[in-house]
Amino acid sequence: CVLSCELNIITEDMLSSHISRLPAHFMTLKEIELASRTKYIQNVLSFTGGNVSHAANILKIDRRTIQRLRKHSSQK
Repeated sequence: CVLSCELNIITEDMLSSHISRLPAHFMTLKEIELASRTKYIQNVLSFTGGNVSHAANILKIDRRTIQRLRKHSSQK
């Protein structure tokens, strides 16, 4: 594009379809792991009707871990 572009601006329609489909921002591995973990915990909490202790027993984690993750995700 840079070599063949006659304008000062390269627009999306000048890019190949493969490049133009790429997201503008990729999440870090840490961000995607946290998002995945948070979503899974939300699913288990939904299954338990919001009962944190029951969800913690299912997940084999301390209930404070769930509370900490929920607090962390709500601050974003």
